Amino acid sequence: MHRKFIALSFCLLMILTPLFGASAADSPRVFAPVQGGFVGTGENVLPYAPDRIFVQFTSASYKVSSLKINFQKGAEPADGLTGLATVDALSREFGVLKISRPYMEPKNKIAAVQLGVDRWFRVDLSPGADIEAIVARFAADPNVEYAKPDYRAFPAVTPSDPMYADHWGHNNTAQLPDLDWGGTYDHTLPNTVGTPGFDANAPAAWDGSQGYGSSSVIVAILDSGVDAGHPDLNQVAGYDFGDNDSNPDDDSNAPGHGTCCAGVAAAIANNGLGACGAAPGVSIMPCKCADSGGSLYFSYLDAALYWAADNGADVISMSLGAYANVGQLPATDAALEYAANAGCLIVAATSNDNFNYISYPACHPDVMAIGAASPCGDRKRSSSSSTECNPGVDTDPNGYTCDGERWWGSCYGSTNQDGSDAVDILGPTILPTTDIQGNGGYASGDYSPFFNGTSCATPYVAGVAALVKSKNPTWTPAQIRDELRNTAIDVVNVESGSGWDRYSGYGMVDAEAAVGGGGPVAPVAEFSGSPVSGIEPLTVDFVDASTGTPTSWSWTFGDGGTSTQQNPSYTYNVAGSYNVSLSVSNAVGSDGITKNGYITVDPCVAPTAAFSGTPTSGYAALMVNFTDESTGAASWAWTFGDGGTSTQQNPSYSYADPGTYSVSLSVTNSCGSDAITMTDYITVEESVTQKVYASADIPVIGTVTGSYANTFASDNSRETITEVTYTGHPRKQYSYAEHKWSFNVPANSSDVTFSVEGSRTSTGDGDNFIFAYSTDGSVYNNLVTIASTTEQTYSATLPTGTSGTVYIRVLDSDRSWGNLTNDAVSIDEMYIEVMGGSSGSAPVAAFTGTPTSGDYPLEVTFVDQSANAPTSWNWDFGDGGGSTQQNPVYTYNAAGTYTVTLTATNEYGTDDAIESGYITVTDPGSTVYTHVDDIVVIQTGSRNKLYGNATVTILDGGGSPVSGAVVYGFFSAPTTATVTGTTGVDGTVTIVSGRQKVEVDFCFEVTNVVKTGTTYDEGSNVVTRSCESGDVFSAGDRFILTERETPDMFGLSQNYPNPFNPVTLISFSLPVESRVRLDIFNVKGQLVATLVNKTVDAGYHVTEWNAAGMSSGIYLYRLKTENFTETKKMILLR
Repeated sequence: MHRKFIALSFCLLMILTPLFGASAADSPRVFAPVQGGFVGTGENVLPYAPDRIFVQFTSASYKVSSLKINFQKGAEPADGLTGLATVDALSREFGVLKISRPYMEPKNKIAAVQLGVDRWFRVDLSPGADIEAIVARFAADPNVEYAKPDYRAFPAVTPSDPMYADHWGHNNTAQLPDLDWGGTYDHTLPNTVGTPGFDANAPAAWDGSQGYGSSSVIVAILDSGVDAGHPDLNQVAGYDFGDNDSNPDDDSNAPGHGTCCAGVAAAIANNGLGACGAAPGVSIMPCKCADSGGSLYFSYLDAALYWAADNGADVISMSLGAYANVGQLPATDAALEYAANAGCLIVAATSNDNFNYISYPACHPDVMAIGAASPCGDRKRSSSSSTECNPGVDTDPNGYTCDGERWWGSCYGSTNQDGSDAVDILGPTILPTTDIQGNGGYASGDYSPFFNGTSCATPYVAGVAALVKSKNPTWTPAQIRDELRNTAIDVVNVESGSGWDRYSGYGMVDAEAAVGGGGPVAPVAEFSGSPVSGIEPLTVDFVDASTGTPTSWSWTFGDGGTSTQQNPSYTYNVAGSYNVSLSVSNAVGSDGITKNGYITVDPCVAPTAAFSGTPTSGYAALMVNFTDESTGAASWAWTFGDGGTSTQQNPSYSYADPGTYSVSLSVTNSCGSDAITMTDYITVEESVTQKVYASADIPVIGTVTGSYANTFASDNSRETITEVTYTGHPRKQYSYAEHKWSFNVPANSSDVTFSVEGSRTSTGDGDNFIFAYSTDGSVYNNLVTIASTTEQTYSATLPTGTSGTVYIRVLDSDRSWGNLTNDAVSIDEMYIEVMGGSSGSAPVAAFTGTPTSGDYPLEVTFVDQSANAPTSWNWDFGDGGGSTQQNPVYTYNAAGTYTVTLTATNEYGTDDAIESGYITVTDPGSTVYTHVDDIVVIQTGSRNKLYGNATVTILDGGGSPVSGAVVYGFFSAPTTATVTGTTGVDGTVTIVSGRQKVEVDFCFEVTNVVKTGTTYDEGSNVVTRSCESGDVFSAGDRFILTERETPDMFGLSQNYPNPFNPVTLISFSLPVESRVRLDIFNVKGQLVATLVNKTVDAGYHVTEWNAAGMSSGIYLYRLKTENFTETKKMILLR
């Protein structure tokens, strides 16, 4: 595309309130800017500010409040309160940060009071507040007239200027390049489209007495700002209402839109620079309504409307809006009424969704609603196919218009002629205009060639309105609006009949008719030619670009040739540099122009052959991409050395057989030919296939039975992934699963194929299971779907050359609410098969093992990663054990450090991979652990002398009492100060609290146990905190267990809190004593922590994970016993 696209796309509008059957604004909406071209998905964005609301108080409550403060933006009441008891109570309840005035005081104070501007206030809240609930509570207060969110608006594009000839809106000669649908998706095709003469007749309008417009006439652009110092725009002082400063530069995180709108309205003419606006002589007032992050809210628009009206704006242009009714944004209704009463003509875009209703503020009675016209005499329409429309855009039964931009259409209004919800007129769209200087905005350079949307049509009409104001300085906005309507060009087509209609309103804006025409003037000569250089013979197409309506033309081409055609084609047959002259005349006068050295014709030279190919070596079948690097060639003849040929300039060729090949290229042009041969240029080796198996499991969601090692062969030893039930919402529950594996695919692989042998369960909800691949761990592409209950093999091809770490993911297919049965997928064998490795090469041995450390007995899964297709394997595990399997599973039963060796062999040789000290096995009983076995709390004393007595029992890992252990802890009453005591020979100690004067539930919590030569294992605690009432708490937990019962089944609970920062608690239940391992993984499947790795008694257990030093993101925790495995997800938010 030619443009860089901003996140705000003005006039792709957010649905804010129930309107025309739309749903309420209680969730993010899909947002896909039309200036971004055709897209299949959109961004989800919140339709209002997350940290503030706006409140208007009633006249009666305002008079008795403490809000009658200075009318300055940001002014706050002295004590931060309103003086209204019920409102201040709400402020305290919702944690209001401040209440302040949102606007500067309008100059017309009487009108401001009548509209209630002084009674509007901004209420700031903490980010993430429940905005809709807070608005409802404030709106229900009798002191409040209105309470509203700060809704977000969404920005909905003859002189000597070089881009003037490309501007069909001024003078339509069918010059718009056709759109390359399915290719660049931009206007890059050589053929052009349009209906000559269907335009705004701007050149004839400029011939009027007002010329290009008066610099004293001001067009206010309420948008993302305007590029400061742009040489093609006349700007007066403006303001930044998003960041509340005097710099309205178009420099937010989403720049460009406002600068483009300004250029459509008033880019300067006849200055030799890029674009030319509808009113090139008027001034632009930049009113920046976006904050530094690029977000635009209606509170910014309200302030800009008051400011523009008070500072001399004649026309206000808004290429933005939202789907709302008049009355639903009362603060904006008041601001629009104020600006209209101040003498401003206001125009706004209807929007780009092809809806049969228009957006707000275009539907306001004080605003002209502007739709967009295509260059072929139609309202700009979208495609009739939903697959060609952007998200949220309605299809059109009459199909897309000739411009080819199928993804959007101009919204049209009601059938109520002159109603506020009806279209007034159309303006041209897809036009060249100004852009952010340099590389910012939509395109590199200072201009955008194809600014589109109703965003473009609106400022064009604003510019024409400015011409009318320049011609008639005393006219009111109503007179200008009537003139634009009454002089519009009637649009008649497949959807629009003669006269006004709901689709096109009164028709296409006509600048010449609106200003009353200018009468005949002498022409001003101008032309262009294409191409202006090349090899003889060179044919050049000349185009007359003169203004003033010439009636005769006289061309001289510099080599003796002449023409009297308006747009001649001329052929230069001799090399040289040529001056071209054009003289034009009409009844009023004449003019001429000469461009020296305008055409350069180079002599005809025979070509010089040269080429390159990539790659030049590899495995059969080898695809080589050849690139022609010849100079001056017009035709090409390739021979590839194996009998294959091509006449393409840059062919791709596949070598099917091993061998060494010479490649030749012959090139010709009208002046001669040349040839080159690259001897033995391509080397193709014979390939063999190799199966690559998974190297690791990456659990995400679901219950896993078996492991990736069970997928190494079709042997009925399977890994099974079973769905779990999402219960995070009382009604919206469903079953779901997700699991990933990593594969290490060798480099230089050609054909890459994924295969999986498996089946799904025959009962349940009938979920299928979808397998997809990724090379970066984030973007996945679907491969196969296991949909059968009968085990079978599924295969799919990956892109040629795929190598390195490849991730395979499986997802269930149906997560509908109420889909609660936990389906499963079983996998017998799964691998990625690659072509690569010469049949004449010995193996290159390599392997991985998981895990590489732990207590004995330690089970390690070894995976062969050798290259060049070994056919046999010999493993030495370093403790006397060995294996000849390709991917063995081995158990180490003694502590030690072990070196592992793999010998890989094929018919061409043998290679060893030796990993010294690769496996470390530790003795699980080498450390003496202590834990809290029991805490009994009783109350002693009477009346106002009450004490808590906590008897704590400390045992070692074998269940024996531990004497001499210092127990640290605290009572919850009457003080939280740390207390200590030392255990006796029976492993117990009684700790007494301070005195309490009133009866309470005494609770005691152990914080540490210290004894030299031992380690306190908090995770093994039977209880960590106990209360007089009998409630007890597991280790580090805040989950109360009212009885010390034994659970009926294994279970892993959702961590709490979740999300967390940085500490969270994980609880699990064991119906029997079990060997337990509780691990934490990151999203790449890498182990980041082991919380439990030992034998644990039956019961309920809780352990704590402190994620200090970890980065924000999603983590997985997995509980694994001899008979149970379950994995869950948690979120760390810093």
